[in-house]
Amino acid sequence: MIQSLAFFAVPMSGQGQQLPLWVQYAQALGALLLVLVIGVVGAALTRQQVKIAQVSLQHDLYDRRFAVFEATREFLVTILREVSLQARRYMRIFSPTPPQDFVQ
Repeated sequence: MIQSLAFFAVPMSGQGQQLPLWVQYAQALGALLLVLVIGVVGAALTRQQVKIAQVSLQHDLYDRRFAVFEATREFLVTILREVSLQARRYMRIFSPTPPQDFVQ
């Protein structure tokens, strides 16, 4: 059996010892596999960062949109108060409006 494995062995440089051929392939491909694993992990981290950035953008836009909603609401309420007494009927429309219905 040892003689049959000798076919898969290559002499080491200068020492006269032999490593099996599969060990040499593992050494050669190990670096390639390590680079591939690092690349996949890097791509996964980048994808997660993109998702976090998108959620952060949505959160920032909500705050800005809500500020616009509040300013518009106050503007309309002021106009309706000063125009006529029938404005109370219209104020009922704007007062209970929840902010999440406006910003989506």
